[in-house]
Amino acid sequence: MDLRFGNLRLNARERQLLGPKGPIELSSRSFDILLALLARPNEVVEKSVLFDAVWPGVVVEENTLQVHVSALRKALGSELIATVHGRGYRYAGPVPVEVAYANAPASESVARKPVIAVLPFDNLSADPEQLYFADGITGDIIDRLSRFRIISVIGQNSSFALRNSPAAISDARDMLKAEFVLSGSVRKADGRIRITARLTETAGGTTSWADHYDRPLADVFALQDEVAGIIARTLVGRVEIEIGNRSSAAPDGDISSYELVLQGLWHWRKETLEAIAAAQHCFERAIAAYPNNAEAHRHLALCYMYSWWSDFQAEGLAKALATASRAVALDPMSGGCHQAFALCRLWAEGPEAAAVSIAKSLDLNPNDPDTLIDAVVIAAYSGNLLEARYHTGNAFRLNPLPPLCYPEYRAVLAFVEGRYEEALPGFEALPDCAYDSTYVLACHGLLGDKQKAAQVREHNAGAGRKWDYRAGAIREPFAMPEPRERLLEGLRKALAF
Repeated sequence: MDLRFGNLRLNARERQLLGPKGPIELSSRSFDILLALLARPNEVVEKSVLFDAVWPGVVVEENTLQVHVSALRKALGSELIATVHGRGYRYAGPVPVEVAYANAPASESVARKPVIAVLPFDNLSADPEQLYFADGITGDIIDRLSRFRIISVIGQNSSFALRNSPAAISDARDMLKAEFVLSGSVRKADGRIRITARLTETAGGTTSWADHYDRPLADVFALQDEVAGIIARTLVGRVEIEIGNRSSAAPDGDISSYELVLQGLWHWRKETLEAIAAAQHCFERAIAAYPNNAEAHRHLALCYMYSWWSDFQAEGLAKALATASRAVALDPMSGGCHQAFALCRLWAEGPEAAAVSIAKSLDLNPNDPDTLIDAVVIAAYSGNLLEARYHTGNAFRLNPLPPLCYPEYRAVLAFVEGRYEEALPGFEALPDCAYDSTYVLACHGLLGDKQKAAQVREHNAGAGRKWDYRAGAIREPFAMPEPRERLLEGLRKALAF
């Protein structure tokens, strides 16, 4: 059930607060405070109760609680939360009323998201005072995971209730209905910290993924931020793979709309034309099953964009833009939806419009490497080369084994800067795309390599491709004319050899 109070609606299952204008962004801890207050409307909730509910087993300064309460007041209105001096806080708004889930589909399984619980990381350091750091890592990972809308993340209060449970995996399955559990440990010794992480499927107790991270203890909080970001993004990728593998063999009726999205991503990451077509089919099925699935619209928009990159199909741009716009309308607090919208706007509307959307995406999910690499290509087309280089370093740091679009977008930056030999490998990795072939030919032309330019032309002609390279180059969304002029000049030379 949802809770409705005034013109606000809280969906505890999805951990989402809805207002008259759509979702209202709250941090994970602010959300937990709101839950605790709504559970006892018009009663004083002691500060100690809130600390135990939101930061179980952790010593937290009172100022931290005040910061999160202030954030709640800013989001909800100051009159809804009253301060009872010396004691705690009281929810003072309209009486919360339980109502049916908003926009619930006919079948509950249709819209079900995979559920993850993050258990408190064990403190293996000799100093028991370091428990705060282990809990900080855990809480930060929960906050970061909650920004990825393709999954549901159990709140910290519920996850921490399983601390030291001898049957934590089965408890997470039975009590929290979690399909996956992330557990780990933190050890600090001799000026270094080792953090281990492990993803377990709760159905069979099998480990799907495990890794460890060793870092020098120079800045504890910067370290916590870095490792939490890497673990969160890696974990989401592993869940996508596991769900994709599982759902690819399941009967259609047993697959939820969100599992269809994950199955589509499983195909998408193969980065072949056939796989992109299979991914598009999955996203279309996901929308047919649950039309309000913003993630399905987001990724379907990128499939439509691929028709432009692969074959210069102009109608794909219009469909991509409309579909990505629908994704943002369905979930305006999703950084991923704004990310897809930014990429579509780049080619359909230009870099200025794209920069607005990618800034919103970075604001919502600043440590997502996929968003950072899209920021690279948008900055490169905009002519903001220092910004593009900055985002490049962060994207590859957070995703050191990236998909092919990472070196491809880095290659766009290299081309703009006139580093054609460095640009070639990023474009050559995708030889079946009209977009990449255009840049490969232009680089060979500008480098004066007649033989390689001829080989590219012959390869594409032999495959029956009749791409209009010049028309594609003219549509390239450079803010300044000079890079486009070089692209056209390189093509002229390559096609004349």
